[in-house]
Amino acid sequence: CYNILNPHVKYLCKEDRIIYRVIALDLLRFAAIVGMIIFHILYDLANFYHLPIPYDSGWLNIYRLIAIAGAFIFAGGWSSALQNDNLPAVLRLGLTAVLVSAVTYLLFGTQWIRFGILHLLFSCKLLHYMLRIRSLRFCLLISSASFLAALYTPTIIISNNYWAALNITATDFQTLDHYPLLPWLGVFYLGVAFGQSRYAPTPTAINDCSPYLCRLLTVSRHSLLIYLLHQPLILAVLYLCPGI
Repeated sequence: CYNILNPHVKYLCKEDRIIYRVIALDLLRFAAIVGMIIFHILYDLANFYHLPIPYDSGWLNIYRLIAIAGAFIFAGGWSSALQNDNLPAVLRLGLTAVLVSAVTYLLFGTQWIRFGILHLLFSCKLLHYMLRIRSLRFCLLISSASFLAALYTPTIIISNNYWAALNITATDFQTLDHYPLLPWLGVFYLGVAFGQSRYAPTPTAINDCSPYLCRLLTVSRHSLLIYLLHQPLILAVLYLCPGI
């Protein structure tokens, strides 16, 4: 219930009927969620309705990597810096990632998600929970090492996909979603470093917030649930839309 950077400032204390939130972090997460939904509408239209939308190249691919995935992963690191990730919550995230792998294996076979964004966030948060790094310089060192290592790993070709988490795969590797630790661990620890820096916005007391802000906070706080449900809902809506 306390911000580890300032023990005198409470963080998300529902029992006191006072909620402290970092509005900038919620805005970043909200923007990433909206971007994710827009991108997956385009993705579904291209893959399931065969519309000529080049989602995997050009500016749309850059938008996916930076504005959506990068924002989610950076926000994950930022939030880990603000409060201690409790182990049960981290393990629940890992269990959710395993569930995603199992469902996609049953539905899509060889394209199942081996190491998607949930697997990445689980691995990063578990690593940060075990290391409990408080040094800003060490966070930046880990980030830099991840980016540098990511320049080398694509040149390693093996005959299996057991090391997909490190972006070391076979030439025939296929998957619906792939966010390896290299380089994305670097983005996560950039978020941790920013959250620990003096430039990071401080938590703000949210008492009687405006309806618009309350809705934004609700979306941000339930980002995992929205991530799990948005694709089935998008596909259902597209199926019910005539003329597509």
